[in-house]
Amino acid sequence: MTIQKEAQVQLVSRILRRLSAFWLFGGPCVILGVWIALPWLPESIKTEMFHHPMGPVTPLVLAAGIAASIPGIVVHVLLFLQLMRLFGLWEKGIILETANVECFSKLGKFYLLSAVINILQESATSFALTLGLPRGHHSISIGFDTNQIQTFAIGLFLWLTAFVLEQGHRIKQEADLTV
Repeated sequence: MTIQKEAQVQLVSRILRRLSAFWLFGGPCVILGVWIALPWLPESIKTEMFHHPMGPVTPLVLAAGIAASIPGIVVHVLLFLQLMRLFGLWEKGIILETANVECFSKLGKFYLLSAVINILQESATSFALTLGLPRGHHSISIGFDTNQIQTFAIGLFLWLTAFVLEQGHRIKQEADLTV
């Protein structure tokens, strides 16, 4: 790679690492902020955001909603920490090394985990939103949509990319040892 291209990769990686750091904290803050502000949001916004029947927003509903969000927040943090690590490696000029393969592999696994957690989180959120309704009116929504399918596909792609990079790295090491 030419020095100019390497400098471009390092600059873009620095910017992306900083954006990842912002979203590492920003994403969970927004999610928790929505739950905290839920009692004061207009009904039209609540309906548009959640697409579920809702009862009154009680402290139990808020606690259950925040609890339902925690697994997704944890995976979000793990994903963005891994992205920051990957961009940090690229920023230092470490490209196509074992550490990059590990990052891609972990990103793939975290995306696959995220797809599963999103399905479960949707069910837990739908139940949390109906806790304020009278007995017999609670509901749980189970299903998946295109977002989960896309997240799963991205995870598989990243995992496959890690495998291909690992094989390429292994072949390069063998070639370096050949006289």
